[in-house]
Amino acid sequence: MYSGTRDSRTEWDDGPDQLTVNAPPVVRNITGSDLIEVWDVFLQGETEYVLNFRRTGGQADTKALLFRNPSAAPYWVGRQARILEQTGPTAFNTPPVSDWYAVVVVNDNESDGSYILNIGTCTEPVTLASGVSTPTPAPNGYYRFTQPVVFWSAVGVRGAPTSDWDAQVYAVGSEWVWPQCFAGLLAESTLPAGSVDFVVGDFNHNPLGTYYPRTFQASGIGDAVTEWDDSPDQITVGQAPIERTTGASDVLEIWDVLLTAGVEYDLFFERTGSADTRISMFQSQNGVYWAGRQNRMFDTTNPHTIFTASADDWYAIVVVNENGGAGTYRVGMSVAPTAVNDPAEAGAPAVTALRPVVPNPASGSVQIGFDLARSETVELAILDVTGRVVGKLPSLAWEAGRWRTGWDGRGRDGQRVPAGVYWVEMSAGTRPVGRSKFILLR
Repeated sequence: MYSGTRDSRTEWDDGPDQLTVNAPPVVRNITGSDLIEVWDVFLQGETEYVLNFRRTGGQADTKALLFRNPSAAPYWVGRQARILEQTGPTAFNTPPVSDWYAVVVVNDNESDGSYILNIGTCTEPVTLASGVSTPTPAPNGYYRFTQPVVFWSAVGVRGAPTSDWDAQVYAVGSEWVWPQCFAGLLAESTLPAGSVDFVVGDFNHNPLGTYYPRTFQASGIGDAVTEWDDSPDQITVGQAPIERTTGASDVLEIWDVLLTAGVEYDLFFERTGSADTRISMFQSQNGVYWAGRQNRMFDTTNPHTIFTASADDWYAIVVVNENGGAGTYRVGMSVAPTAVNDPAEAGAPAVTALRPVVPNPASGSVQIGFDLARSETVELAILDVTGRVVGKLPSLAWEAGRWRTGWDGRGRDGQRVPAGVYWVEMSAGTRPVGRSKFILLR
């Protein structure tokens, strides 16, 4: 003791702990009696690293110090010989020779607290192949892809159930400061844990070329899987739904569909199996466009989603496998059935009823009329003579009034049903309303 009157505390740490470059951060809780902790880490010569140290709780005045033995000789030094001392992340360059370094964490004020600690450096990005998922160890994945065709494109990440992973896409792949390592952020997706995060780019308008995704662990523990899809797949309005299988390694699949402004469409989606598949829909701005999942038009698992296109353009449909389960899905697009409010006497109809189908017989589409005495959710199903449901119109909420809507003569698989006798069955709310018989000619 050189000055003062208080007693002191002494601690020795023999340093069996090691840090691994680019590994997830270690987390430590300390008490007021803890003074010092030392870590070994092997660093490559002439490499830029970031010593990532953060206080995460309590009042402890913790600091991280970095030391290196400049030779192979025995080495003892005091705190003043440190290479750096910090309370937050700091970048540094190593000398030409690779060696073991020491990271010493000190508690300068005898208070309780906590901290996180790791060391990282930018690495050569991995080239992604379209439709091929890539394992991504925590906490960062650095990638590149070259978009070869004029379609929408998507890159996404699914983390372990115990972790939250996010996705970013950058324009510049030159090494930057770890952990970003890339420059020119174009878009990012930062949804909570349990969701696939992905970024889409509209290469109907974006320039083709090479881009740089980064997927990273925002919280929790566990690795992830990353996938890019350059979207050579198209959905044609009015054609039969397309079926796809999905498995544990699949993250996402993206489709292009050409829509017309002002037209109301019905997006059909059907899923089976244990895979938690769901659809996100995106619209470009008729120009260079990048967006994260949170910028979608809508996200749904509904069998039918009715929406109106606001521009003549190629839209994107992204199907994600949220949980890594196995299953199948079918997706298709058609023009939505039209609905017209028929003129009637003042006030709502006295009773809720299904009116006759017209024309009858019909050779193509038919019109289905019905009356609602009050606002209700209406479901209209098409049955064959055996009572099997061969088609359904989307279940929608309607106001009181006289209404008619159309059915295009297509079954649930998108194909035209054969000639024969059919019934329209109407339900309002939870109760059946009635049936109307009609004949289809082909």
